[in-house]
Amino acid sequence: MFAIKPMHRNAAMVLMFACLSGLLLAGPLAAQSSEHPTLRAETQIYSDGRKPSLVGETLTLFDAGVAYDVQLPAKSQITVFDIPRSKIVLIDTTTQRRTTINCDELVRYMTALRQQAQETGKAAAIGVSTQPIGDPQSGVFQAGFPGFLYTAETQPAVQPQLSQIYNEFTGWATRLNMYQNPRGAPFARLALNEQMSESNVLPSKITVRATVGDQTETLRSEHQFSPMLSVQDRALISQIGGMLVSFQDVPAEQFRTPRVAQNE
Repeated sequence: MFAIKPMHRNAAMVLMFACLSGLLLAGPLAAQSSEHPTLRAETQIYSDGRKPSLVGETLTLFDAGVAYDVQLPAKSQITVFDIPRSKIVLIDTTTQRRTTINCDELVRYMTALRQQAQETGKAAAIGVSTQPIGDPQSGVFQAGFPGFLYTAETQPAVQPQLSQIYNEFTGWATRLNMYQNPRGAPFARLALNEQMSESNVLPSKITVRATVGDQTETLRSEHQFSPMLSVQDRALISQIGGMLVSFQDVPAEQFRTPRVAQNE
């Protein structure tokens, strides 16, 4: 069983990085189906300190109900969110290994985390009951809890399904990150995702500000979207499909599991 740990400054930074990218993802354009629309999402994550710097970058491709989240620039860490089949596959191209985590396992974990927080009186400290607020006209949404504040600047989704599939992806990325490193407070991020999905918007910029003691850290993610996939994108998806077949399948405990970069 996990323990809800007090937040230290370094742990807060790790949580912020994980919760931003919310999993930091030319040529003729490929067609898409109305049931499972395609989407291309580029995310850059910056640390807004005295010297703002790029700290993470991802490319996420959505096709046929599956999200392929690729950490850039090396493309050595890839996460395949195959939610219709209730599984998430983590791929390490360096070691040519892969491992699979069942979505039901993540749901059970988050349910147990919520229950433990409520039973130990720590629900408020990790934002279990966070209620986001937003202004649909300005497109700005916020979700806050003690020590953390998320602010999302959004853009209308060109198709209603795009907001749903992207915010669903970031929700699963949030659960996965918490499962891999049980620190922090994912519930506010999940609430923010749900609010954006209901409002049919996509994030253009998300800022998370964490305060621990007298120290405040800020991370910012910037997002660009396209509803179409290029020939190069299709080729990358095909390449990942080959990895799913040929790479060695290992138990999760034997797999090096980097966090999905999402601010998200």
